[in-house]
Amino acid sequence: MTLTTTFLAAALVVSTMPPPVYDDCEVVTNCVFDASRNDAKEFSVRIELDATPSNGVEVVFGRDADGDGILSRMEETMSVGCDCGEWKVVNLTTGDTFSNAGVSGHVALDWKLRLNRNRTPRSLAATVSSAP
Repeated sequence: MTLTTTFLAAALVVSTMPPPVYDDCEVVTNCVFDASRNDAKEFSVRIELDATPSNGVEVVFGRDADGDGILSRMEETMSVGCDCGEWKVVNLTTGDTFSNAGVSGHVALDWKLRLNRNRTPRSLAATVSSAP
């Protein structure tokens, strides 16, 4: 699994995830981006993985309101990922969900969020493809 995030033209690639911290082998890592910066206009995420009916990869976005460096469940606003062979985008505030079932093999999700000058979302685009 490869996770690539781009912010302010600087890419962060997480190709080797850290060891699991939970008994169920769940792996968790954090990438912090400051969307309040005046030059923050676009966030891009690419999730590339070998999708199977039993694995899952999720990227969660939100705002660390209490500033503790940890994105708690109450601070999460959007989830993007692949779970058990299904791409999902979930608005965690409203519960609205977009899903695309039947995902298998080596696949990729490219996700791009563009912001307005006042730091609110202007557009969101997602592309699902078979990865090379």
